[in-house]
Amino acid sequence: MTTAPAPRPPLRVTMVDHSADPGGGQLGLLRYLEDTRDLDVSLILLTGGPLVDAYRATGHKVTVLDEAGAFSFARAPLFSRRFSSAVREHSPDVIVANSLYATITMAFARVAPRITRVYYSRVSMETLKGLKRFLAIHFFFRQFDGFLANSKWTKSCIPAVLARRPIRVAYPISGVTERTASTRSRPSGRGEELVIASLSRPDRWKGTDILIDAVKAMTPRPGVRPVRLDIYGGTFFSDPAFITEIEDSARESAVPIRFLGHVDDVASVLDEVDIVVLSTRFPEPFGQVVVQGLAHGAVVVVPDQGGPMEVVEDGVNGLVFHSGDPDSLRTVLEAAIGDADRMTDLVSRGRRVVEDFGDDQMRRMLEQGIREIVDSARSDRRSKAGRDR
Repeated sequence: MTTAPAPRPPLRVTMVDHSADPGGGQLGLLRYLEDTRDLDVSLILLTGGPLVDAYRATGHKVTVLDEAGAFSFARAPLFSRRFSSAVREHSPDVIVANSLYATITMAFARVAPRITRVYYSRVSMETLKGLKRFLAIHFFFRQFDGFLANSKWTKSCIPAVLARRPIRVAYPISGVTERTASTRSRPSGRGEELVIASLSRPDRWKGTDILIDAVKAMTPRPGVRPVRLDIYGGTFFSDPAFITEIEDSARESAVPIRFLGHVDDVASVLDEVDIVVLSTRFPEPFGQVVVQGLAHGAVVVVPDQGGPMEVVEDGVNGLVFHSGDPDSLRTVLEAAIGDADRMTDLVSRGRRVVEDFGDDQMRRMLEQGIREIVDSARSDRRSKAGRDR
């Protein structure tokens, strides 16, 4: 009688992030911790932030190295000893760096060679320039056994010198489920006023000025319902001069433009807006708000570059404009606003985003990517050990 092999114990994974501030990567990590599947997951935070209590409420082991401090490049080497100690306490099989800043501390830390290291890339490595790029590619990133990328576009930006390591795409966990696709109280485009919204932090690279210029240039037409633009997002990390610039520009607009700041309950906002615009000046690696907007029944408009093009098909489930071009964006917005039936069709197809980018699928993709990189790293270590004997 053949005895079935004993099941392997769950892979022990320690996620590492530089802070618990509510950025896109940190919120995606929280969503994952709230419903992990087949991995034994813990978390090390270099510094604290508003999400610490929420992380701990998931029931996973959470270690914060500095509850009150803030992360900086200069402090990264100082964290390394405490980080090494925390890793020994967590005793993981694999460490996943959830932010670029986390990779810096890891580069100075002493970690057992048996532990596989993975970097979850949420930014284009093409944006790194000069000395920062040299250090990142030839020092910080060289420590990793493999990479996760938050889109195919992000994967394509990993330099060839690093791409010999295994790379797997793991789209963000955006909070998109069948439930989120059915909570809207009224159909998009059918209210007395049409609401256009941006849910990206006001910033020059995010193209907030491009969206404002497009809306300012919109021409009122008889029979078309009034329009307003709502801009959400905290300005803590934004350039004050840029904020002043766009606020002054908004005051010149005949279309009402409101700056509403940070919002915790993004879902409730998305249920009330008609059109969500992502107006980034440079390629967005993914853009969780794209998936969220589609799932919540809004018409989504994105630029023609970067990760959003993996989600939106122009004229099928969303709309696309020429990146960086306010006139192109204005044209797309005016065409959508003037055709309520078309908006309904786009929304109907857009809700199907749950089938391809829903949280359940994304959790499986993340865990499978981690496992495959770990298996590859272990195989390489065995091969090297065999050659050394």
